[in-house]
Amino acid sequence: LEEWSFTEGEVEGGAFPCLKKLYLTGCPRLKVSLPGYLPSLRELKIDKCAQLLPLLPMTQPMDSSFPSLEIFIVSHCDGQDSLLTGGLPSSLKQIIILGCKNLTTLDEEAFQNLTSLEKLHIFSCDNLRYLPRGLTTCLSLKSLIIVEMSNLEECFFIEGEIEEGAFPRLEELHLKVCPRLEVSLPHNLPSLTRLEIEECLKLLPLFSRAQQMDSAFPSLEILTISGCDGQHSILEGGLPSSLKQIEIYNCGNLTTLDEEAFQHLTSLGRLDIISCDSLQCLPRALPTSLSTLNIRFCELLTPRLQRETGEDWPIIENIPIKRIW
Repeated sequence: LEEWSFTEGEVEGGAFPCLKKLYLTGCPRLKVSLPGYLPSLRELKIDKCAQLLPLLPMTQPMDSSFPSLEIFIVSHCDGQDSLLTGGLPSSLKQIIILGCKNLTTLDEEAFQNLTSLEKLHIFSCDNLRYLPRGLTTCLSLKSLIIVEMSNLEECFFIEGEIEEGAFPRLEELHLKVCPRLEVSLPHNLPSLTRLEIEECLKLLPLFSRAQQMDSAFPSLEILTISGCDGQHSILEGGLPSSLKQIEIYNCGNLTTLDEEAFQHLTSLGRLDIISCDSLQCLPRALPTSLSTLNIRFCELLTPRLQRETGEDWPIIENIPIKRIW
């Protein structure tokens, strides 16, 4: 399939006035741009269409052309170096971009006025270096997941912040396998409950020492950090007292856990530290709320935690569930 002309035969109500879902999958020769009016379209998925033309026409306002579009998925469209040119309808709630290897830019204007956007997930777009600055205007965003972006260098978290924070409704933030990414968190993420950082080797200190943790991240409950070998120390500057679970995996160069970071963690129930061979010791005082401690494959730390004989055994002896391997 090489061409599909939507425009021929359009009527006043649009070419397909009742169309709610449109999937174009596995059509590598297909050249297509959408018709100018799809009033009922709710979900659009484009997969493996390498010669995809700009999806959305630039000649008419998006809100009037696609007033019902909520879900937009683009995957494995390697013929595209730019996506979303010409803007997007403000009705969008989810955008997922996956495996577009030649993608270098996301149109800045496309993310402006996305007042309903709740989910933005971008996976395996190796040539994308920057996220658009307009992203900070997406104040309804609840889930931001960025995975396997080998050349991503910056996330524009700070610019565009307003009184209630850059992303006042953001609940989960995942940054995974972005080895060139340099990022520190915004000063205020009031709704963030889950934060996962994996294989971000140039990770800056996550939390600025100037921040008041409980006011900046009052809802954070789960913090996962893994594969960040560029860091000798993490969690500098303290942690919010709302934290219930901390997971630290595969940080081979990690030597210390900041003592101050574990103070005042009155809600912490679980601490997992796995495969951190250079970690020398635990903080001298762990929260009394801690009920589960998992320490596995930590070459230097494990001997210090052996029952009765280890130097750090007194630190952990009152924790109800301990798994030390």
